Amino acid sequence: MKNETGNLIIRIVTTIGIYLWHNASVFIIYLVLNILDTLTGMLKAKDSRQGLHGVLRKLGCWILIFVSFLVSIAFVDIGKKLNLNLHIMFFLGWYVLGAMILNELRSIVKNLIQLHVFIPKIFTKCLRKLHCFI
Repeated sequence: MKNETGNLIIRIVTTIGIYLWHNASVFIIYLVLNILDTLTGMLKAKDSRQGLHGVLRKLGCWILIFVSFLVSIAFVDIGKKLNLNLHIMFFLGWYVLGAMILNELRSIVKNLIQLHVFIPKIFTKCLRKLHCFI
């Protein structure tokens, strides 16, 4: 049992590493959006508590993404044991990451609007509609 747990952990870490390596651009885009949102949030923030709260929220989002991919990997592994193809479960991780990217984009636009930066109406309308689906 102990050896199986160790093997599962090694498979999970390896799979996450491979995903990060092959799909690094998506995670880098999310990281860049995190940084931009933090910077625009700091510009509009009234006190440093808001900034700290924002950074902690970002950390929570990264944990959520990690957990969603972890759960996906676990379901695929369960499927292998049951002789079922559950690779569709990877959709969970990608859905969460996509939703987080859209949320960062929405937050950046919201911060820029509060900083009185011109944002085209069509852009804000699209983001509002997308936000309804997340």
